[in-house]
Amino acid sequence: CKGGKREADLALLKQNGIVLSHTAQAETTHRSFRSLYAVGEKLGSGGFSVVRKCIKRSTKEEFAVKIVSRKGLSEDAANDFREEVSILRMLDCPYIVKCYDFFEEEEYFYMVEEFLEGGELFDRIAAKKVYNENEARDLVVQLLKAVKYCHDKNIVHRDLKPENLLMAHMKDDSGIKLADFGFATLTKGKHLDDDCGTLDYCAPEILGGEP
Repeated sequence: CKGGKREADLALLKQNGIVLSHTAQAETTHRSFRSLYAVGEKLGSGGFSVVRKCIKRSTKEEFAVKIVSRKGLSEDAANDFREEVSILRMLDCPYIVKCYDFFEEEEYFYMVEEFLEGGELFDRIAAKKVYNENEARDLVVQLLKAVKYCHDKNIVHRDLKPENLLMAHMKDDSGIKLADFGFATLTKGKHLDDDCGTLDYCAPEILGGEP
């Protein structure tokens, strides 16, 4: 659903000082992911990707890395992932997961992100069974600040849901960060009408095909 808008999105990225694909590849020509990071435990997985904990060898800092297999991955899907990385690199907000590094290698893409030990908000809600009003209010305020920050930069996330809100800590329920910008796109005030997102959470306007 994003293919028809890619040229416009790339133009907007360039206007914001972000250049895709060839630049990203050039940056990693003389280094490899595994030479700089040690891979650890599995944190999650998807159709073509797996998320693992990793440690930067030089500093011993902990990160999360999204590893995307290029085997069977279409060029459109590869470009979508490059776009996701480029959008994340534009963002610097305390309520949005940070992207620290990107490697485009022969067999895999590696996107190194902030490691958040608390896991998904969805799992936290299920474990707690109920959030009181104060807790819910604090979470929503952070979410709205993240959304406003994105919109101020002409970025729309398009897949807001508890699974894409990560908890900063295991025992603290107050800190969340917005993650997974796979459906995110750039817009210059124009209306969007793409059919995308997660069915259980998408707005009625999307189902009705409204802009």
